[in-house]
Amino acid sequence: MNFLTGTMRAAFAAALALSAFAAPAPALAAGASDWKGDDAARVRLIAGARMPDGKLFAGLEFDLTEGWKTYWRAPGDSGVPSVFDWQRSKNVKSVKVHWPAPTRFKDKYGWNNGYAKDFVFPIEIKPKNPSEPVKLELLLHYGVCEELCIPGKADLSLVMAPEGHSGHQALIGRYLQMVPQPANPQSAVKVSAVQVEKAGEGVKLDVTLNKEIASPVTLFVEGPSTYYFEIPQRTSGADDKTSRFQVVVDGAAEPADLKGQELTFTAVQGELRLEQTWRLD
Repeated sequence: MNFLTGTMRAAFAAALALSAFAAPAPALAAGASDWKGDDAARVRLIAGARMPDGKLFAGLEFDLTEGWKTYWRAPGDSGVPSVFDWQRSKNVKSVKVHWPAPTRFKDKYGWNNGYAKDFVFPIEIKPKNPSEPVKLELLLHYGVCEELCIPGKADLSLVMAPEGHSGHQALIGRYLQMVPQPANPQSAVKVSAVQVEKAGEGVKLDVTLNKEIASPVTLFVEGPSTYYFEIPQRTSGADDKTSRFQVVVDGAAEPADLKGQELTFTAVQGELRLEQTWRLD
C-alpha cells in the first residue's frame, strides 16, 4: 500500500505551518460538514491543507461515545471495516483514505482491531482541476460496537477551497503521523522470516520479527480475502531483540495453498508504526 513518504509528510507539515498564517479568521470556523450519526458515534468530514503539488488533505472525523469502538480494515474476530463511496464527488480525480494504526481490544466475541477513542481518517485528494473547488460527497458505511455491534450509515458533503485553508490541518496531521510507514531493511522493527506449517487440519504461520529495542510489538496480519488470519499469538523463547508469533490461517488446508500469496504485516511498538509486505515461497 502506498502511504506518504517522509518527504511528503514533511511537505504536509510545512503546508500546515503556512496555512496557519494564511487563513483568514472566519475560515477557522468553517471547513467541516455537519455531524451525522447517533448516540453511539458521530462522523463528519473536515477540510485540511493543500500540498505543493496541488493535492488536498481532508479528514473523516469519528466522535465515539465512551465504551464504543469501530474497526480497522482487518477487523479481527468480529465487526466490519468502514466502506467509503466517493462516486458523487465533483472535481475529484482520485481519493485515498489512510488508515491510522489500530489498537487491539477484546469483547464478548473475541479479539478485534480498531479504534476505541475519537480519531480521524486522513484523506488524500487529487483534484481534476487544482484551481477549482473540490466537492467531496461520501456515502459511508461503518460498524460500531459496545456490548452489541450495530451498523452505521452517513451521507456527508464538504466543499473544499482550492487553497485548502481551514482550522483542522493540525488535527489531520496528527493522525497522518499514526499511519504506518513502509518498512525497509534499516527499520527498527521488521519481519525477518515467515514459515508456513501444517497445523491439525489447517495451517499456521510462524513469523519472526527483528527489533532494535526490547519493548513488546503488536502484530497485525492481512492477506487475501479468501483466508482469515487469526490474532497473532506471541510464542515463548524469543530473546529481547527477536519476537516470534504464530498465526492460525482459516481457509487453507495445506501449506501449498498459500504459496505465492502476498501478506501485509503491520507492527506497532510504542510510537513506531511500520508496514511490510511479504510474499510466501
